[in-house]
Amino acid sequence: KVASTKFTVDATGNTYADGTLGVKGVSTLEDDLLLSEDAAVIKHSVGAGSTTAGLSILSEHYHVDVESVRFTDAKIGTTTDADLITLADNAVAVAGTLTVSDDVKLSEANAVIEHTSTDAAASLTIKSSSGYVDVESVRFTDNTIGIAADPDLLTLTNAALAVAGTLTVSDDVKLSEDAAVITHTAPTTATNAGLAISSTNFHVDVESVRFT
Repeated sequence: KVASTKFTVDATGNTYADGTLGVKGVSTLEDDLLLSEDAAVIKHSVGAGSTTAGLSILSEHYHVDVESVRFTDAKIGTTTDADLITLADNAVAVAGTLTVSDDVKLSEANAVIEHTSTDAAASLTIKSSSGYVDVESVRFTDNTIGIAADPDLLTLTNAALAVAGTLTVSDDVKLSEDAAVITHTAPTTATNAGLAISSTNFHVDVESVRFT
């Protein structure tokens, strides 16, 4: 038995303590701490009510590895990519690909998805690998645009736009081609095909000729 003051055990081999080791002060280890318990626990036990209590695990100048996850200051990553996630007040930055297996929900009153690259060739692509993309009530599928009930109303190709439906225009239709043509392309097998140019309640002018 010794007093409650500090003491030193000088040993050239292993030192074994049978029972619980209680330490009132800082324990300094110059080697690993190995736990052989089947379900080992490192537990911080401060009474309830403290406003400053907590448990910190840190390395003074380097990182802390927990399983295969590496913590370095405010960064979280792996042993080969240590800064995948960077934490700041009210912000999380991801330096890599973020894979989400469910919806992404934004609760900001005026939410924005913003691409901030400064590369001259930068761009932002929103796509579905095997399906469509809905933006509000508009459906995008490959190079077609439509709605859920009619997804191919518009088809885009190089220098061409095809409309598979009725095109309603509330102003003039202006053609800037040098030799502009309006062509009706019904198949020759059609039995009642034709092209009609009409005004619901008024006349139609072709050059200086008026049709009423």
